[in-house]
Amino acid sequence: LYAAILALALLAVGFTVDRFQGRLERAATHDQLTGALNRLAFSAVAEQALKSSRRSGEPLSAIIMDADDFKRVNDGYGHPEGDKVLVTAVRAALDSLRESDLFCRWGGEEFLFLLPGCDTQEALAVAQKVRQAIAQATARSCRVGISMSGGIACLAEGEDIDALVRRADDELLKAKRLGRDRVLCAADPSAAHSPL
Repeated sequence: LYAAILALALLAVGFTVDRFQGRLERAATHDQLTGALNRLAFSAVAEQALKSSRRSGEPLSAIIMDADDFKRVNDGYGHPEGDKVLVTAVRAALDSLRESDLFCRWGGEEFLFLLPGCDTQEALAVAQKVRQAIAQATARSCRVGISMSGGIACLAEGEDIDALVRRADDELLKAKRLGRDRVLCAADPSAAHSPL
């Protein structure tokens, strides 16, 4: 009898430890609020996507998107509503992506997407789809809807992930300056060096 009780107790402890470890692993790789990948986890999978793109010769595009005038949401409706808007936006974005696409909460209300096998025009179509999905989902499910601005860049020869994201971020900043609620694409840097 004691052996059976001890075995059950050990089994219960083992199950609890496994569940706790699983939750710790998820907390280390995912954003606590939205459930999206965090920057640390994204960096690891982004490097793999970069290597795969170089091996296969397929394009790899980055989209960086930021909620427009998000301070107005927190200031006007409170941080719990702001959190709800972010969670809703992430769900809408994830529902708009392919399984192979990578997505993370880059910081605050800014999100980064990495699209294997997508050139700039294909990435633009994805970005517009995500932008519309977020606007519709937040307008439907939250007290206030949001619009998104974005920038896109396609991996250039010899470029690393940081440079790719910087070029996409430059386009995001231009989109913000031009009035928000839009997505802009970076020019292909290799096009400037191609012969006429």
